[in-house]
Amino acid sequence: MNTSEIITLYDSENEEQKYLKIFYESSSKFIELPLQRDGTLLFNDVKIMEPNILALKLMKNENGRLYKPNNGIFKEPKEKWCYFKVFAVLEESKNVLIENIANSTNATVKSEHEELPSTQAPIKQKKKEVLPHYKKISASLQLLNSSFQAKCIDLGNNRFVTVDEFEGKKYIHIREYYRATDGKFVPTMKSISFTPDQWKNFITKIPEIKEKFL
Repeated sequence: MNTSEIITLYDSENEEQKYLKIFYESSSKFIELPLQRDGTLLFNDVKIMEPNILALKLMKNENGRLYKPNNGIFKEPKEKWCYFKVFAVLEESKNVLIENIANSTNATVKSEHEELPSTQAPIKQKKKEVLPHYKKISASLQLLNSSFQAKCIDLGNNRFVTVDEFEGKKYIHIREYYRATDGKFVPTMKSISFTPDQWKNFITKIPEIKEKFL
């Protein structure tokens, strides 16, 4: 049976945090993402670690299930995450699938007409080069840490301000991260999110906060 790997870590306050491993097909690479207390996985956290992920593929006993986010989250399956091995469905995977279907269709058309005489020279179709899947994954992982730091503001103590966009709306996050064994930053569930209007209101309240509490 294929089973996912759930990792349990404890922070400095001895609070439990569970992480789900998401694997890449045709590669030994994986990413670890924090699960909420009810077992859900936030799509925003997924996009922070791997912007090219469109959905998840749940594998169990060689059977696969496409699992798409709903309202910005992946709900824990009724069978629970631990009964599946979870793989990333990437944008380039979709493009490769479309190209394979197109190539298969072209081959069928050629077979049906190969006995017909033709006075025209064969048209050479320039094939789009598709990089090996593992090379794209490797490059993405190598750039992840540097691109993350370029898109955030470090507040110290592994807390960062980040901005992302979901369903056409921007959100500002103050989130705590931890460093994985490979040195990359991994988000935790400790965070607060603002809309742009909420953020502007928060900024105007800073003098009052300083006066009352600092």
